[in-house]
Amino acid sequence: RGEGNNFFEPFTQTRYWEKQKMNIEAPLNGDYYAAVFDTSGHADKYVLSIGKEEKWGIRDLFRMPVIWWNVRMFVEQKWSTYIITGVFFLLIIISLVYIIKKIRSSKFQ
Repeated sequence: RGEGNNFFEPFTQTRYWEKQKMNIEAPLNGDYYAAVFDTSGHADKYVLSIGKEEKWGIRDLFRMPVIWWNVRMFVEQKWSTYIITGVFFLLIIISLVYIIKKIRSSKFQ
């Protein structure tokens, strides 16, 4: 496997093992195909990142919870993802109950 660096991605709270980097100058127009595999046939999960910068659009902002969930499931952080999601929804429910009680109590005063 050789030497590699650990890369921490703060949004999804996941770590990746950065093994190889390749910089290629290529024309803007054209079709490009990239593949990630192990020539020895060792099956594992691999991530391929193309480019140096992520560009997010408005639609991506609404998709962030799904992106977060899918990345964490891919890197097999299932239990912590379930716990974080459960706590998040529990906080929403508690907040809604608090707000509803505040609204009801202010109507009677």
